[in-house]
Amino acid sequence: MNPNHYETSAAFYDEGNDRPDLASDLEFYLSLIPASASVLEVGCGTGRIALPLALRGNSVTGIDLSQPMLDVFSGKLAKQPERARKVVLRRMDMKSFDLGRTFDWILFPFRVFQALGTLEERLQCLEAVRGHMSAKSRLVLTLFNPRWEALGNWGRKNLLDFERTDKKTGRTMRRYQDQLWHDPERQLIAVNLRYEVHVNGELTQTAEDSLELGYLFPEQCLGLFTSAGLGLEQAYGDYDRRPLVPEEKKEQIYVLKKAGPDPGRKT
Repeated sequence: MNPNHYETSAAFYDEGNDRPDLASDLEFYLSLIPASASVLEVGCGTGRIALPLALRGNSVTGIDLSQPMLDVFSGKLAKQPERARKVVLRRMDMKSFDLGRTFDWILFPFRVFQALGTLEERLQCLEAVRGHMSAKSRLVLTLFNPRWEALGNWGRKNLLDFERTDKKTGRTMRRYQDQLWHDPERQLIAVNLRYEVHVNGELTQTAEDSLELGYLFPEQCLGLFTSAGLGLEQAYGDYDRRPLVPEEKKEQIYVLKKAGPDPGRKT
């Protein structure tokens, strides 16, 4: 089973995603991106960001490597007004995709870029992205800002991420995580997510998937962007647009543009 593909848990992915600590990024994108802009979302998943943008009027294309996630998104689109049903979905690898056009805005929401675990993969991805940018295009790339106090204690098991109960049906959804391993040399972490459905106290369904995430510090991000031929326009430390202060250890949110000629690297 490939990590980060949500092969078995895609149907449960949306549950809990409306929690305030996760949903704060949606308003950020809606306020940042004009309703008339074309948008490419890399790692669109089940449409948590792409669908509200399309309903607002944006022309949206979404790519993802996980077919189960795209299937969930397609099911949602079938129930939406006509303008939202025009969302273009493609199963593509973010390291090597070509849609044959440019976009006004390209988004990597919530940890998507961190599915890439090596410098080579990140440069391949950004080179592909750069090929879809004009001089006016902007790229929004988000990562968590690593905290050693959290990474140093990595390895805890059976942590409850959230619990939600529908009192009418007696259905309770819980998600647990097992922190599998941490490789500080390669700056990689792995976690297993387990979803459990209980009805009136009885376990009726389970699904789990493993994720591997690479992490970068702000100074590493800036070096990566320069190598990829991208220039920094804004750096935010959270979705309220506060400036990025590395010591605060919240989010890293970068708004990037094309910078100079193509780097001319061989892949």
